[in-house]
Amino acid sequence: MLISVLYHDDEQDIAKPYQLDKLISSGKIKKFLRSSGWITVGVDPIRGMGGSYKGPERRKSYEISNMEDENKTKKQLINEEIELHQRIAKLEKSEIELRRTLKELRCIEWLLKKKSAMIVLRQSKFSASHTVTFRNLIRRG
Repeated sequence: MLISVLYHDDEQDIAKPYQLDKLISSGKIKKFLRSSGWITVGVDPIRGMGGSYKGPERRKSYEISNMEDENKTKKQLINEEIELHQRIAKLEKSEIELRRTLKELRCIEWLLKKKSAMIVLRQSKFSASHTVTFRNLIRRG
């Protein structure tokens, strides 16, 4: 993942996550881009600058992650790959179930709209002197 940075001379560039701390501490950049928008160094809160962050570490570089994989045995890597394939299959199954549920909900919504339209039509057939209670409508429906 690359991060957009803005230098003091308004030149825009991109940096790797592990370079961001160095750019901030050296005072070379005035802003960087987060998913929530541009962050102004020295104005907006920044992790590691007085605050505490309790979320997952996202700045871990690909190189470090790749080195950890190099220390794993072939069997461990194969097991991880099998687990990933199982997770993908589970997610695909969940997606199919979600689509089926959404289709059912659309059908139910259509039926409810049709039922509501029928109730309105029935109400309009009654004379103004009659009052129709909700229970009567349910019994007739």
